[in-house]
Amino acid sequence: MALPASFKTKTAPVSMLESLPWKNSKGLVKFVDDKGLTCGFFIGAKSLEELDELLEDIEAASPEFQKEMEESIASGVVSGEEVKKRLGL
Repeated sequence: MALPASFKTKTAPVSMLESLPWKNSKGLVKFVDDKGLTCGFFIGAKSLEELDELLEDIEAASPEFQKEMEESIASGVVSGEEVKKRLGL
């Protein structure tokens, strides 16, 4: 599986930390010091959502998850979310 298209990596000096437009940031920003050493990362909100969806897809594809789902369905137990949905809560 590939990373989402908006998940592009950019590099920025730590000195830019306060001046970046965080609300509109997309992708991954890697902050480096004067020597080029990594100091930290920032992931834009949109990219974080897409990464979360990608991780969910990966988890859903795992044999362990599939087995858990089959066991859960066979048990007949209903999730709390399903109960809320059925009761209209």
